[in-house]
Amino acid sequence: MKRSRESYVSWVALAAAFSPVLVDLARNLAASPEDRVTLLAPLLLVLALRASVGADAPPHRDGLLWIGAGIFLQLFGILVEAWSVARIGLPIAAVGLARFAGRPPVAIVALLLFAIPVPDTLVNLFSPALEKAIAAAASAILHALGTEIETTGMALAAAGRRIVLDPTDGGANLAVALAAIGWYAAASAGNGMLRCMGNAVAFGLATFPLQILGVVVTGWILAAGMPVAARFWLRHGIWMACSAALLAIVHRNAIGALWRADQRPARSSG
Repeated sequence: MKRSRESYVSWVALAAAFSPVLVDLARNLAASPEDRVTLLAPLLLVLALRASVGADAPPHRDGLLWIGAGIFLQLFGILVEAWSVARIGLPIAAVGLARFAGRPPVAIVALLLFAIPVPDTLVNLFSPALEKAIAAAASAILHALGTEIETTGMALAAAGRRIVLDPTDGGANLAVALAAIGWYAAASAGNGMLRCMGNAVAFGLATFPLQILGVVVTGWILAAGMPVAARFWLRHGIWMACSAALLAIVHRNAIGALWRADQRPARSSG
């Protein structure tokens, strides 16, 4: 009981120490709706924590080094006004505290890495070539299906409406969501960091084909004369729908058990 109390106090103290980063992340979510995919990570963290109750490990003092490194990155990032650096300090320090306290499992706490928005430099790394390739592939599929749509560079045009694919529409959000769920699936099963990394990469490899299919749906919606819905689907709907479907697959056994329980006839009391 004492150890549990001390653990809660430590996590509250860590949150207080990183309050500048937490405030910055909140402001970023309000100013950049495209980064709201990062809200998936805290949800997965809560789900994984519920599944890991009692999975304690021996404390390791080297966790203090990770905490110190995280705090240093936060302070350095604030001083040089590089918030992308300061933000990374939060998951690093959280992993350090988990290692130092022995709870919760380090691999689960590492899900906080996916709560950090992808820096613009990485998002723009393959732009605009990536958006052009996705738009061209989606356009080819739409034409094969008989949908009247035009593609010019990174733009889709149909029914007198036009949507231009931004760098974030190249699949960055979807990649974050898929990788986070892949990591979550491995961490919830009690696997270590290496297995979680491999699982995240494996899930993330599905990003490109799924993003193309998502843009195909965007073209259909645009051709139906609903540009606002098409833009919402492109920006948020693709990663949301894929995340929901993937989580359903990951938890298919639990969902199946609930379904069978609901279908089981109630016993008569007489």
